[in-house]
Amino acid sequence: MRIFSSANRFGCIAVSHVVGFILTFVVISAATATVIYTTGVLAENRIEYTTRIVAKDIANYVVDAITEAIALKQQYPLANYSRVLEIPSDINGKPYYVQITDDRVYVNTTDGEVSESCTTYNQGELTVGISGKAYRYNGKLRVYCNNSEYVLKLDFGTLTSPGEYKFTRMSQSYAELYAGWNSTYLNWSYRAPIRVTNLGGNLSDYQVKVVLTPNNFDYTNVKPDGSDIRITNSSNHELYYWIERWNYNGLSVIWFKADKLLANTTTEFFLYYGNSNCSVTPYNNGSMVFPVFDDFDYSDPDDLFDRWYVYPSNDYSVAVRDGYVEIANGSAIVSKKSDLRNGQLVAKAMMVSGEASMFARSQDMNNPYNSSYFFSSGAFPSQPWRNFSVGKDYLLLLGSSNTPMDWNTWYSLNFALINDTFYASRYPYENPEIYEEINVYKNSSYSEGRVGLHTTSSNSLARYDFVFFRNLSSAAVTAMVDAPVSPYYTWSKTNGSLTIPYNLSFYANPSEVIGSDLYCDFVYSNESAYFVASLENGVYSVTLTVGDPVVSIDNMAVYAEGEFIDNITCMPGAFVSKWFDVTVEDGLLELFFEDNGGDTDIWSICSLTVESGVRGIRLGDE
Repeated sequence: MRIFSSANRFGCIAVSHVVGFILTFVVISAATATVIYTTGVLAENRIEYTTRIVAKDIANYVVDAITEAIALKQQYPLANYSRVLEIPSDINGKPYYVQITDDRVYVNTTDGEVSESCTTYNQGELTVGISGKAYRYNGKLRVYCNNSEYVLKLDFGTLTSPGEYKFTRMSQSYAELYAGWNSTYLNWSYRAPIRVTNLGGNLSDYQVKVVLTPNNFDYTNVKPDGSDIRITNSSNHELYYWIERWNYNGLSVIWFKADKLLANTTTEFFLYYGNSNCSVTPYNNGSMVFPVFDDFDYSDPDDLFDRWYVYPSNDYSVAVRDGYVEIANGSAIVSKKSDLRNGQLVAKAMMVSGEASMFARSQDMNNPYNSSYFFSSGAFPSQPWRNFSVGKDYLLLLGSSNTPMDWNTWYSLNFALINDTFYASRYPYENPEIYEEINVYKNSSYSEGRVGLHTTSSNSLARYDFVFFRNLSSAAVTAMVDAPVSPYYTWSKTNGSLTIPYNLSFYANPSEVIGSDLYCDFVYSNESAYFVASLENGVYSVTLTVGDPVVSIDNMAVYAEGEFIDNITCMPGAFVSKWFDVTVEDGLLELFFEDNGGDTDIWSICSLTVESGVRGIRLGDE
């Protein structure tokens, strides 16, 4: 019994050990499986987490490049920009693609499991245009924008709003446009108002200076040499003008003779241009613009004596050569007109040696520049106070500076006399920023006289490319070139007509309404309408500005060469811009505008620009 009983006891112990081992193994196995499962989940979560982090980082990296590209495009519209980004060829083994829009940059894995994005901070509202999609299997991404030049810049609406934006104004109809168009210039494509403001008394036959730059004038629409320019008054009478400086796509200066400028009034004149087939006009004539004028461009050098008195008479120190006059050794040329009063004498002059000088109110033909007021500009080593000086006597100067004139450099010399006040200024002709001026007062003993050019010493030699004397008012007279209108762009409408802008006179300042006078000029309608422009075939970038000062736009639609944009909305007094690419294949750009069922039942266009090529920021291969 004991032995049996003992056997049973040991048998139970063995069984319990086996059961314990099995239970232990099961527990350990279960724990190991749990650990393995948990570790797998953690690893999978970690992979997804790191994938999202990398995707987000790529999106931010691309946004930085887009921001840089837009900044460059805004500052330098004609620049090309390209930047290659080094990015992963995959993200944790997952292939992916990058997509950019006006609002965000997206980085998505192709399996659809990871999608991260980063905002472009509303940079799309700058209407630069941000779009593109690229799959990055080679680990490189190019962000770029190409040069795109304007072919149309149109501001819709009235013909009389300020033109500082260089947008072409477009009338609603040919009848409205041609109602004030000079019939002689029907073959001219553009007419820009010149608004001259006179803050003084009534003036007649007054010389007005017009400055053209790329900021206020689109040179692409004028002949490269400017020979198609014409100027009229508001009654369509042609006016004489003279082009002092023509710098295509740069700074140009035109003078014209305004027949009448009423006191404290802004008077409108017109600048016509845009005819490549026109002939040279006799109205480009400085002699008809100024009381005294000469550009020394003679077919016969002896013509000088028909226009000027030479002092001393028949002096061989005065000679015409290659379109300029040389004056040396104390000689002078003196105007034959003797009753010149308040005014400004202007010359393009070069000091070869000594000085280049001018005088006004000369009294004695036997001693012309010693009986006048003079402006001397030169380099006098022993008398530096004469380098830039104004006076009636070289021993008793009214004003002076020790700054010498540079040798063999063309300068603009300007000597103005208004009653007893004298103004002298000079600057290098190609560098107006280096400007020097002297203002002096002298109880003048001469109220009128002759003007002329001279040198004062035997070792002086000066050249003069042109000279003119213009009238000068005691009050300011300023000219602004407004934006042009053109019959080159048309509306097409089957019923009704486009409506002119609302009367904004009840606004103290229209720019307070929507930020800029540009956007207060618009056309609107509750009916559909086409806008058509003739363009060469190709790819273009179109930007539309939509808005209305007093009415909301709640569902406007635009169709453009296969492109369709709808649900365009903006609040009263606001505006939005929309940008898209189009391809012109038939020589015509056609835009179709309509209201697409909104509550206010109108569409409204403020401005439209068209650029050749694609102006937006793009994604591409390296």
